[in-house]
Amino acid sequence: MKAFLRRWWLALAVPVVVVGLLAGLWSVPPTNLALKTAVLLPGVFVDLPAPLYLLGEEITQDRVAFDYDSGTAQANIYRPKDGERHASLLIIPGAAPRGLDDPRVIRLAEFGARLGFVVMIPELPDLMQGLVHPGELECIVAAHQFLQRQPFVDPERIGILGFSVGGGLALVAAADRRIREEVALVGSFGGYYDLRELVIAATSGTVRLDGKTQPWEPSRHALKVLRRSVLHTVEDADERRALERALEGEVHPSVLSPEARLMHDLMAGSDPQRARDLLNDSLPRLASMLDRLSPRSNLDALQADVFLVHSTEDPLIPYIESRNLRDALEARGLRVHYSELSIFRHLSPSLPADPLTILGDGARLLFISYMLLWRLQ
Repeated sequence: MKAFLRRWWLALAVPVVVVGLLAGLWSVPPTNLALKTAVLLPGVFVDLPAPLYLLGEEITQDRVAFDYDSGTAQANIYRPKDGERHASLLIIPGAAPRGLDDPRVIRLAEFGARLGFVVMIPELPDLMQGLVHPGELECIVAAHQFLQRQPFVDPERIGILGFSVGGGLALVAAADRRIREEVALVGSFGGYYDLRELVIAATSGTVRLDGKTQPWEPSRHALKVLRRSVLHTVEDADERRALERALEGEVHPSVLSPEARLMHDLMAGSDPQRARDLLNDSLPRLASMLDRLSPRSNLDALQADVFLVHSTEDPLIPYIESRNLRDALEARGLRVHYSELSIFRHLSPSLPADPLTILGDGARLLFISYMLLWRLQ
């Protein structure tokens, strides 16, 4: 009889202890954030079952407008409904045609808001069309300043998080003198360090890794975005159209002006050293624009903690860009959290056959995501 009662006591006590332990852990802020992140983070990449969202905050979405130098920009803001002040994330997507309507962007914003953050995603029309240029930096800076003024935002806990080319723009904007002392952190997923080197890599089909030149095959989308951005520096519309036709093989490059012929030589594909020489010596206006948009040229002004993630299987921006950025940041004594993953192809999940790799990379992604979010607590 005593043995029977002991077994029943254990059968009842174990669940009570487990539930009590989980409740205790749930009440501790670091553990609470870690558990919510672990449960909700997969929802950034796939739709989660609806009941799982009960673990997060009840959220609302607002459409807002804010002014900057070039006019008025639109943005979506996702936030908890509780009316309190929260830490915020300013999300800068890459050159995604669907912009704010991209399901990945929406899921990311909802993920952040359900964890208790205000998430703002500004609409960058030129970037949506595959055009990277300095005007987008003004919009990002203005978006940060807009967030600071909102009554539901803690102005001292705002981070900027960029994806793909948006990662490079986020880093440059975070170094801007108007907001650099106010940015708590800046993150880049699949971003770039030096636009000159990215153009050279894309046009030559090579990257420099550990002092050696290695082949790299860029995607068609990467080439399209870089070509459009480079050609945008040609001020004369007729000359720009002629250069586009020459690159498509419709007219001979001899019809172009001397500067446009040099740009044609760069974009048509050339030896990497020839491309560097062109940018260093022959195309100063283009080189200046690329430098203006490169984190490489702005690191001395950067003050925020930096979080970097990059896929080693990236066909749009080679992972060596983020590795070089990490090395440059560490050389300056700046705090940087860095992770290379192989379970993505640029920003999209691409799971390898090896389950250990999936588990290892998943754990690294979870850890760096948690560290980024905890930095804003």
